[in-house]
Amino acid sequence: VYSVTPDFDGDAVDQTIVYGDALPNNFAIAGSLRVAGALVNASEFGVSNIVTTQTIASGLPTSSSGNVNVGTYMGALSVTPNAASSGKTLAGIASTGATADLTVTPRPITVAADSGQGKIYGEPDPALTFAITAGNLVAGDSLSSSVTRNPGENVGDYGILQGSLTAGSNYSLSYIGETFRITPRPITVTADSGQGKFAGEADPALTFMITMGNLVTGDSLSGSLERESGETAGLYAIGQGSLSASSNYRLTYIGGEFRIVAMPIQTPPAGFEFEDFQDPIGDNSAQFEDGDCSVHGAQHGPAGLDGLTVKERPAALDVDCPIVVGNQQ
Repeated sequence: VYSVTPDFDGDAVDQTIVYGDALPNNFAIAGSLRVAGALVNASEFGVSNIVTTQTIASGLPTSSSGNVNVGTYMGALSVTPNAASSGKTLAGIASTGATADLTVTPRPITVAADSGQGKIYGEPDPALTFAITAGNLVAGDSLSSSVTRNPGENVGDYGILQGSLTAGSNYSLSYIGETFRITPRPITVTADSGQGKFAGEADPALTFMITMGNLVTGDSLSGSLERESGETAGLYAIGQGSLSASSNYRLTYIGGEFRIVAMPIQTPPAGFEFEDFQDPIGDNSAQFEDGDCSVHGAQHGPAGLDGLTVKERPAALDVDCPIVVGNQQ
C-alpha cells in the first residue's frame, strides 16, 4: 500500500478563436498526479478524469450579435480538478486549479465592388453596389456606410473605392475595387427641312434641331452645317460640316437638302409699258429713260408689280425716273 500525498499536475492552455466562432469547451491538459516530484499514472490511484471543471469567465464584452469581441482576455479560462473517483480519496489535490487566456481574432471577409457599374454622361450616379466574396458576416452583424468613387463627371473610367465601408473592429475586411464608367450621351441632330434660296441671293444660315436626346444644362453644340457647293438651280445636300458636341456626347447627324430656285422674270400687267427700256448696267434693271417716266412711275409704278423692286436711282438718271428690277438670273 502506497502512503503518498499526490498533487494535481494539470494545466489550462491559452485558446485562440476567430470572432463569431464557438467558444472553446475543452482547454485543459489532461490532469495527472505528481508524487515526490515525479509523474505517475493516475490510474494507479483509482483516479479518472482528474480535470473536469472548465469555466469561461462571465462578463466578457460582446457585440450586438452576442459574440465575444476581438481582444485578449487574460485568465478568462479556468480549470479546476475533481476529487478521486472509484471510492478512493486523494489528499492534496490542488483545489485552486489553473487559468489561461482567451484570444479572439478578427473574422476575415473580402468585399468586392460589383463590375459593370456606370452611367451615361449627365445622369445622376446610381447607388454603388458590392458583395462579400469571401468569408461571411456573423448572424446579426452587418456592413455599414458605403463605397464611393473617384470624382469626375466627364466621360471616362473612375475607380470605385472602399470609402467608409466597414464591418467594424471585429472583422478584418479586405476590399477589391472596380471601375465606374461614364459613357457618352447620345443625341441626334437633324437638318431642318425646307431650306433654300433664290438663285443669286446669299445663303441663309443653315438650321438644325436636336431630334433625339438632349444636351446637359450648360452644354452646347459648336460649329455649323455646310452644304454642297453650287449656285445654279437645284438640290444640294446639307452636311454636318463642323457641327459637333464635346467628347461627352455621341452625335448622330441626319442631313437634309438645300434648294436653289431660279427667280422667274415677271411680266408687267396689261396696259403697263416701259418706254425706251434699256439695261445699261447689265443687272436686268428696267429703266425709264424718257422725260415722261414720272407719269409711268406714278401710274404703273413697280410698287404695283409683285416681285419687282425699286432700286436706288443712279445720279445720272432723271430725278423722277425709278429703276425697276425683275431679278432675272
